[in-house]
Amino acid sequence: MSSAQSSSAQSSSAQSSGGDPGLSARAAQVLYAYARAVDEGDIEALRELALPDVLLTRSGGTERGIEAFLGLYRAFAASPVLGSKHAVTNVQAFPEPDGDIRALSYFQAAMFDPGAQTRLVIGQYSDSMREVDGQLRFIHKRITVEHVVTIASGTAEYAGVTPLPTGQAAG
Repeated sequence: MSSAQSSSAQSSSAQSSGGDPGLSARAAQVLYAYARAVDEGDIEALRELALPDVLLTRSGGTERGIEAFLGLYRAFAASPVLGSKHAVTNVQAFPEPDGDIRALSYFQAAMFDPGAQTRLVIGQYSDSMREVDGQLRFIHKRITVEHVVTIASGTAEYAGVTPLPTGQAAG
């Protein structure tokens, strides 16, 4: 068996077994930082998570470079959306034959639109990451939206639950 066949067989085996646990945990931390940076509109944090020649693939095609990558998030931050909360789950990471890491995951993003609706955007990420100076960084961010669900807008009020006073922990 050639090294390419062996690597492909190992990758297929890793995918069917849930990925490499150590790589998956490291990739998950990058994805969590990404989600928080998107929600907080932290462009500099997003810049630190990606390489200068990063690729960004969405339904409209693929763009190259850090400015194209950051442009998506600048536009989102400037949009009328009142806020968002991204949740990333089911992270599985695998070594790629070229030495990069492929991280597969699901996401759900609640988009709080002005007016009477909230959008739940549901999809998958299939990202390539590269280790640079001990840190994983995006070399290719792939975003696939599978469903958008519109629901009635919520409020910041609790329903049926009395909130604890600030600084008091639940017992």
